[in-house]
Amino acid sequence: MGKIDRLIVKYHGVVVGTISLTPDDKCLAFEYDSRWLVEGFSISPLELPWH
Repeated sequence: MGKIDRLIVKYHGVVVGTISLTPDDKCLAFEYDSRWLVEGFSISPLELPWH
């Protein structure tokens, strides 16, 4: 199995966003899916701001 460098985050089967490794493989970054930004909500207001 190859290296996993990104994960799709879902909430009740709906894509919320993607967690991926930074190019240096030292940190993780989260990006909300564009559709989630229109219809969803902040999944963690303290750590993952809405906009």
